[in-house]
Amino acid sequence: MIYLPDPQYNPVFVSDKELTTKTLLQKGITIGKFLKNTGSHFDYDNLLYSRRLLIAKNLYLQGEFIKVAQKYSKLKMVVSEGLYKPAEKESPSGINDLRQTGRAIVYELYDEHGNLAVNSTFDMVNYLRTSARYDKLILAYDTFTGSTLHASIIAVMPSVSDSWSVNFGYNLETQYNNKIQASNEIIEIRL
Repeated sequence: MIYLPDPQYNPVFVSDKELTTKTLLQKGITIGKFLKNTGSHFDYDNLLYSRRLLIAKNLYLQGEFIKVAQKYSKLKMVVSEGLYKPAEKESPSGINDLRQTGRAIVYELYDEHGNLAVNSTFDMVNYLRTSARYDKLILAYDTFTGSTLHASIIAVMPSVSDSWSVNFGYNLETQYNNKIQASNEIIEIRL
């Protein structure tokens, strides 16, 4: 399908010198939002224009994803793993590979007190699965930091062509400690 981005935020209309981390992709959402918590030094502003534009188009879709989440709840969806720059001699695969171009972004959900809202994450994903656009939506649980359950939302967007032709797959997945628990559905995990 041909996707029609809002002309006010369409990165294609932004010139080379103006396409920076300060460029708006949605109201209140800049490219810089996706550089937070990356764990790497992703130098977006010094990439070639063609690469910055490709990333900006993918992040435009991520910005829309965030906007849909904001309509659902007063909970705040925060980028926990944004754009990814691999280490020297690293060949990333999976989600980290897609994070290099903004096709995949990892989010966490926080309550009004700044606490991770693990118990609300399933409800948010359940809402997003029917209300947002995506290629794949992953509800990821883990206990990597101890015995406490952690939850995150991974949004994978389709490739965006020069003509904004995109195919949203609407695939679902649930993971626990990086192991698939369910494909084409989401399930809630509790400890």
